[in-house]
Amino acid sequence: MGRRGTDPGRGEAVMGSASPLGVVSWVNELLQRHQELFFLYSDNPVWHLLLVVAALGLLFLLRLRRWTRRIERARARIPLSIGGWGTRGKSGTARKKSALLHALGLEVFTKTTGCEAMVIHALPDRPALELFLYRPYDKATIWEQKDVLGIAADTEPHVFLYECMALNPRYVEIIAQQWMRDDVATITNTYPDHEDIQGPRGIDLPQVMARFLPRNAPCFTAEHTMRPILEDAARRRGCRLEGVGWREAAMIPDDVLARYPYRVHPMNLALVTRLGESLGIEREFAWKEIADWIVPDLGVLKVFPEARHRGRRLTFSNGHSANERHGFNANWKRLGLDRFDARAEPGRWLVTVVNNRGDRIARSKVFADCMVHDVRVHRHLLIGTNLTGLRGYVEASLERRLAGLRLLPDGPIEDGAAARREAHERLEQQLAYLCWEVREPADVVEKLRCMLQGLEIEPAVIERWCGDRSLCEAIEGSRLRCVEIDPLCSGAAAGRDLALDEALASLETSLVRDEGLDPDVARAVTSWLERWTRELGTLRALRRVIDDLLSAPPTASSRAQLDELLRSFVRRAFLDKLHALEDPTASGDRVVDFVARACPPGLAVHVHGAQNIKGPGLDWCYRWIGLERVREQVAALRDRSAERRRQALAWLGSHTDYGLLDAPVAIEAIEAAR
Repeated sequence: MGRRGTDPGRGEAVMGSASPLGVVSWVNELLQRHQELFFLYSDNPVWHLLLVVAALGLLFLLRLRRWTRRIERARARIPLSIGGWGTRGKSGTARKKSALLHALGLEVFTKTTGCEAMVIHALPDRPALELFLYRPYDKATIWEQKDVLGIAADTEPHVFLYECMALNPRYVEIIAQQWMRDDVATITNTYPDHEDIQGPRGIDLPQVMARFLPRNAPCFTAEHTMRPILEDAARRRGCRLEGVGWREAAMIPDDVLARYPYRVHPMNLALVTRLGESLGIEREFAWKEIADWIVPDLGVLKVFPEARHRGRRLTFSNGHSANERHGFNANWKRLGLDRFDARAEPGRWLVTVVNNRGDRIARSKVFADCMVHDVRVHRHLLIGTNLTGLRGYVEASLERRLAGLRLLPDGPIEDGAAARREAHERLEQQLAYLCWEVREPADVVEKLRCMLQGLEIEPAVIERWCGDRSLCEAIEGSRLRCVEIDPLCSGAAAGRDLALDEALASLETSLVRDEGLDPDVARAVTSWLERWTRELGTLRALRRVIDDLLSAPPTASSRAQLDELLRSFVRRAFLDKLHALEDPTASGDRVVDFVARACPPGLAVHVHGAQNIKGPGLDWCYRWIGLERVREQVAALRDRSAERRRQALAWLGSHTDYGLLDAPVAIEAIEAAR
């Protein structure tokens, strides 16, 4: 009898079971014997459930450990990591840091998630390249940081820059303290935002942002109000916190700021400059090189030159990224829009394009207050989602403002004439708040003059029509009133005026036939003249009612009537400013057309974007960026270099993303170049 190990039959069985085919057969047989564990919902003991849960839990832990090891290995391959956070300006600050380090000849990999999530890969002595990041359902997760870090490590850069987009305090700790462990960090500011996640109090946000401070490493900040909270947290973490303030920002000369391709915020530039000084980079060098190498974000505060559509002259300032009250008002003042006076500048109009988001309810309420209390404009044009909700928030905010509105001060007024003067002065204040444009018939004629001048009509023709007797008399004698605004309008005042209709029809015919104006533009000119004439009639009627009620010293009853009349007038006039584009999928061209149609032709219209940039606001901004690029190529057609002219012509011919604003510019330039 041979030994057990030399039995031929058993040897074949062992060899067979050890082969791959034998293993597969054994697993298949095992699954068939225990398939009831997976397919039956009864007759399974508790230990089966515990076994499955334990297996899944073990699988999750092993997968998590695998990812953690990948993150640790990727971070170990990054020589220098610089993180950035803040409520406002973090994307622009990340791009400034990238430009400064790129100028030093370093390879820089930057993750920025401003208006659109993207990475910037900058190789030494070569232009930086922007690459879009794909986000499922356009939602950010902290796992995006893991993926980008792995890609960055594979490119082996000298510096990795990133912008923290975590909101939950636990996620901030994971990114900053477990994954990245930054060598340097920056915090731009700690303005209130995302109160639903980070807390409603002003102190909550800096306490959350303090979790981003690196341990035993420096951090630079431009925050001043809540800096003590950051300093206290920095001491506990061994972090050296250095701040910049208004002095450092004021030291940056205007000619330096003018070198940047957009309206750079001096405070954020001072912050990056201070970071550079800690690395041994001189201020003047930093200012120059950042301006030369920066890749601007889509949402930077920038004023685009005038564009024309449907006879409207539109200038756009992109403030969509300032999606909280402080940032919005700061941009408004930096652009000088707070000094706008509708009476002093009859040829200018001011409107906002408010891009609302249905998933940002708190932000919608804040911007409703901004629209009611902070700015004076001719129109608020609403785009995006949940516009009905936004309008409701505006109405609620407006009612809070109107609650304290009085046409006369408290206390006795014995003289009716004094009461009338006081009432008309207070009415004038509300007219200024509403950007009301006409007080007298001459104001309507002046609006006609401004429109025709903007439409480049011959001066002699302008003077003839502005002095036309029939038109001026029709405006002067009209008793029409604006039914949308006038709380007392009824009957004939809401109908038609034959004399005015005839005068406006004559003007429209002349503009089309004699001046070659587009019929739609000419019709818009006369429509706006009629609108302003009706507004004049509404104001006249309101003044008459005030004078009648105050023909004698005011009583409690007359005061109540006047207050209610004023509130009703202001309410209706303000809500009439709101115009909504009820299509959340609207293209940029459709928004352009919507904005143009809401404004008078010929006037210089300044359009300021506000609140958000995602959604229809994104393509709306791209229309203006496309116009800027087309104009750059059109300017190159006049270059002395024949090769440069050929390249520009080829670019214009191959460009595939033309829109309503840039297509006419390109067509005109190409035809002129033939």
